[in-house]
Amino acid sequence: MDEKIFKQDAKQIVDLAFDKKLFKDEITRDDMNAFEQLIDFLLSSRYESYKRSEKLLESLKKTKTK
Repeated sequence: MDEKIFKQDAKQIVDLAFDKKLFKDEITRDDMNAFEQLIDFLLSSRYESYKRSEKLLESLKKTKTK
């Protein structure tokens, strides 16, 4: 999976929230870049953790069957 996907998803989430006026009026879209980066980090971290967990479980299954 390409890491660009998480950046795109983060941008879409922040854009949607901004368009729906979920933030205070004085907050600009540029102000939300840190929030967008946080969402990107959370999404990609969760995915990477999932991949590592999947590898570990697969490894444990192989070890158990030996």
